[in-house]
Amino acid sequence: MESMEVSMEVQTLAGTVEPQFLGSQLPFKLSKDEKKDIKAAVSRASSQHPLLIACGVHELYMPSLYKAVLIEFCATVVFVYFHIAIVNAGISNGSSYPPTAIAFLHALLIPVLILSFGRSSGAHFNSLVTISAVATKHMPVVRGILYVAAQILGAFIGGMCMVVSLSQSQAESSNLGGCNPGSKSGAQALCIEFFTCLLMLIPTYGTAFNEKQRAVYGAVLPPVFIGATIFVMVYSVASLGDPPFTPGGFPNMCLGISLAYSTIVPWNQAFIKMWVYWVGPILAVTVNAVLYGIAPPHHDADDDKEE
Repeated sequence: MESMEVSMEVQTLAGTVEPQFLGSQLPFKLSKDEKKDIKAAVSRASSQHPLLIACGVHELYMPSLYKAVLIEFCATVVFVYFHIAIVNAGISNGSSYPPTAIAFLHALLIPVLILSFGRSSGAHFNSLVTISAVATKHMPVVRGILYVAAQILGAFIGGMCMVVSLSQSQAESSNLGGCNPGSKSGAQALCIEFFTCLLMLIPTYGTAFNEKQRAVYGAVLPPVFIGATIFVMVYSVASLGDPPFTPGGFPNMCLGISLAYSTIVPWNQAFIKMWVYWVGPILAVTVNAVLYGIAPPHHDADDDKEE
């Protein structure tokens, strides 16, 4: 995915160009130490079955993998904590339509976090993006599993930190900022969540994961486009429920916050319908992966000119 120079040995054994940083939403180049890290890991794993190497097992020998996982965990904690704070502020300020302020502040927060953590881990802090990156071979399976685990744990810790920060009445008034299907049935909520997640993947693959588009937009605009998409998603989808439907799009956040909220309100509504916030993303990832395989977002006209 990235335009970095890596030896043919690494490309052949890993089955992918940049096994260390695939799935990043920002363009960058590997340092000399990082390249040595990759070569050493592949060399140590050279006796393993090629399929295991293709799944990224060799990355387990790379210290930088664990640094990236730690960064994902920390980024998720920060994101979830301020996500809950934003939701609580939007509900408590007396606005006639709270999702407006909530959507706008998320559109600011997410690009800042992507730009801040993108170089270190790829700045996912969202299991939807990670699972999709694995499905489209932008990220090895092993790294993806560790990322998702770190994201779920980070969401739970972020939620628990906010449980400590808020009074019980404040937490209950906003459902701790958790994913709430409201009065929607399981089928209705699943349909909404599917399209919500599919919308989130569009700018990710159209700009951040598209090398040619990144060459056009640079490192800054793709995160801004993703933030703008979040604004549209939150603002519009909230109107579909009564009370307002809380869109997911972040399955790890939905699960982590629900687990934290369960320490206050056991078996809350979001926890009961948690399957919606994982099945919806998985369906969206599947559709996106099929579309990406059939019609990848490449500029065929430009390719023809180059040939």
